[in-house]
Amino acid sequence: MLLAAPLVDAQRQSAGNANQTGARPRSRSGQAQPAPAPAPITDEQASYLFGLTFGEQLHGIGIDNQISVDAVTRGVKEALQGKKRRPPRSSKSRNTCGRRCRPRRAHKTAATEFLAKNGAKKGVQTTASGLQYKVTKPGDAKAPRSLRPMK
Repeated sequence: MLLAAPLVDAQRQSAGNANQTGARPRSRSGQAQPAPAPAPITDEQASYLFGLTFGEQLHGIGIDNQISVDAVTRGVKEALQGKKRRPPRSSKSRNTCGRRCRPRRAHKTAATEFLAKNGAKKGVQTTASGLQYKVTKPGDAKAPRSLRPMK
């Protein structure tokens, strides 16, 4: 959707509107006539507009000279040929996750500490799976059976 807008604008500009005010010609009944269909653009124009829009988006997020245009071109060509992305082979990128993992590690540490302290409290029971529970009020009623109606 983001890429379609510049293409539409280019088609409007290439159509060459004789009326520079932007007002549409009126019919005899006084109603505005529909705008003429935009002239089709060439594949070369469409490709240029795609590249221009992509470059504007990169520039807009602060990426100026950090990329290799040749590598981007090669990537676009290969994607159009059906090539799929593969994860990087670097062992560093597979074994570490940098800034993304710090919050997870902190939460896991806090959770482990909580479970250790909570498990030591009076009345807390821990199952083999690690589930902790505390019986606040023991039940004295019979367990319901499927044939006995509940009251």
